Amino acid sequence: MTVELLTDKILFPDVSAEDFSAAQARLLKRQAEEKSRKQASSQNDSNLSDIILFPLSSSTLPSARSMDDQKEVMDYKANIVSAKNKRMAEEIVSMMEYDAAEIGMVSYMSQMLVQMMLPHSEHKDAGGHPINEYKRENGRATLTIMTPSIYGGVPYGVVPRQLLMWLTTEAVRLKSREIFLGDSLTSFLKEMGVKVTGGKEGSLLRIRKQSNRLFNSFINYDPGLDTNSRRHNLIITDSNESFSFWSENNCKAWESHIVLSDQFFQEIIQNPVPIDRRAIRALSGSAFALDLYCWLTWRLYSVKKYTSIPWEYLQSQFGSSYKHLRQFRDRFKHVLDLVLEVYPANVRVEQSCLVLLPSVTSIPRKSVQL
Repeated sequence: MTVELLTDKILFPDVSAEDFSAAQARLLKRQAEEKSRKQASSQNDSNLSDIILFPLSSSTLPSARSMDDQKEVMDYKANIVSAKNKRMAEEIVSMMEYDAAEIGMVSYMSQMLVQMMLPHSEHKDAGGHPINEYKRENGRATLTIMTPSIYGGVPYGVVPRQLLMWLTTEAVRLKSREIFLGDSLTSFLKEMGVKVTGGKEGSLLRIRKQSNRLFNSFINYDPGLDTNSRRHNLIITDSNESFSFWSENNCKAWESHIVLSDQFFQEIIQNPVPIDRRAIRALSGSAFALDLYCWLTWRLYSVKKYTSIPWEYLQSQFGSSYKHLRQFRDRFKHVLDLVLEVYPANVRVEQSCLVLLPSVTSIPRKSVQL
């Protein structure tokens, strides 16, 4: 797997320019060595596969690189990464070194929900109450999400996205409508890569609130006029019996589970978008970044030539809450910089549009087995 260079210092604000340049030089040297190694292997007509790569933290598994190379990566992480960015940097280094399929890091997201997303933050009506209906447009298509007020409003933010990614991945992997969430909320959060925290603003309470909103929502997808696509009216679960959540004291009395409605199950397993779980973990602090990563992954699977997308179109899809186009464009560019750290796609920002060019896919096509 080709080693990609970090493009800027957005993720490492505490690092001096000298240290950052030195780190880039070391990675460039390793990239050249990797290219030479592959060329030599090709000339020898070797039938051997690339060595299966595993995380650095797994001491019981085979080494993917020489000890010198591993030491270089460890030194890089120790010397230039601050404690604040450590987890994100570890995911980035892992993606530089290891193919997602080889270490079981391929996840999936519903194609419909990649094209049109949930709100990034809580939306409220004129009276200051959470909204119960949310609409997002993508060209002629419209996605509408409605949630009964008893559950607190429309789901928003990072948590419901993580839940949908996890449900889609499990549905694709198991090919079953019944998905088991584990015997405790804590273990479930760890499985999703979410840091477990308590309190009013902690992850334990957020997952409960957002899952209740999400699993009790109604989703309408209207492809618009003059299309051959079907209109969908979807609910995630069919009834209360289809979803059991953990008890308040988080005890292990039973394994929580969810039974997906047949319509929703069929929708999410049809042509799901393969994504890198490490990228999702690295970007988990921003709902916007998660959306943009998934969308780029989906779009660049099919981009074969120069493709321009006007900012007005992108604003209606990603940032309808922004009042001014310039404000949205500036925010989009900042988020794009973060996404390019985990997925160095071939894209270019211009004054009037975003330009997409043929790129290596985030998950290699040969790694996707549906």
